[in-house]
Amino acid sequence: MVAIRNNCRTEAIKDSRFFKHYILSRHEKRTIHRSTYPPAYWHTYEIFSLKIDYIKVLHGHSDKDFPGRIVADFLHKSFQCRQNALTLYTDGSKDAEGAVGAAVFSPDMRGDIMHKLPRGTSVFSAELWAIYQTMQTIENLGAPRSVIFTDSESALKALWNSIPYEDLMADARAHANKQQEEYMRTVSASKGKIYYEQFYKKSEKTWFHKTSLSREEIVIANRIRANHINTNESLFRVNMTDSPACPCGEPVQSIDHLLFRCNKFITNAIPIRNYVVNKFPDSPNTLLPALHSPSPKLCRLLLAYCKANELFF
Repeated sequence: MVAIRNNCRTEAIKDSRFFKHYILSRHEKRTIHRSTYPPAYWHTYEIFSLKIDYIKVLHGHSDKDFPGRIVADFLHKSFQCRQNALTLYTDGSKDAEGAVGAAVFSPDMRGDIMHKLPRGTSVFSAELWAIYQTMQTIENLGAPRSVIFTDSESALKALWNSIPYEDLMADARAHANKQQEEYMRTVSASKGKIYYEQFYKKSEKTWFHKTSLSREEIVIANRIRANHINTNESLFRVNMTDSPACPCGEPVQSIDHLLFRCNKFITNAIPIRNYVVNKFPDSPNTLLPALHSPSPKLCRLLLAYCKANELFF
């Protein structure tokens, strides 16, 4: 946009709202910072990973103690800290009406720093804001040695925490995983004990995430692993049949019995027996080792067997 006469410039400003805003704010261009990512990422990783320690020797008083005694004790305990140092005191507060503020005071400076904060700000955030303003003041003054006093231990603990901002999500995920592990360990004591002991493992992915199995093949493998298959042993456990016995006379009709010992449900059982013998020669009469990480071939054989013997539902 080019205007060579004053009246043309005036018309251009009137006709273009964006051009008007540019003319009014262009003198602030050098002070405006624009970024495509959040302010929290404007700083380096080292800044976020810095661990700030604090002194805890000033504990020991309550609000009911005599003020003069508190002051004397504070001056005594903080004497070494205050020697040859710029001392600053911070506070953040919120009144009954919801007004929030943060302030910084120093006997070594002229004037105080007082900020009015949004009403939605918590006292914790106000305390942190006051400490942040103190750090900026120390940097601006170039003080070689300084000490900050605050009455918010929760704010100090938050600053002391060495977990970087970028790692908070990873920390939350690790905490959730730990809770899940504890929950699984507790629940498995009363139900799913065999599955937990034999098949459960800590993993973010399922055992079949790299396989090209059909939904039916995955379902039948999971049901057998959890012992929720259409056998009398499983049905009797949930009161869906009167006895866990097999019609062949075996007292317990388990999946191992059907596959390796039963003569009434033998259709398509031979390929599974041969597979187990070849792959797991040390355990030729049980399906358990093969179920730890079922292969696609085994899943197809199990599905075919269950369908042929009407065990799939």
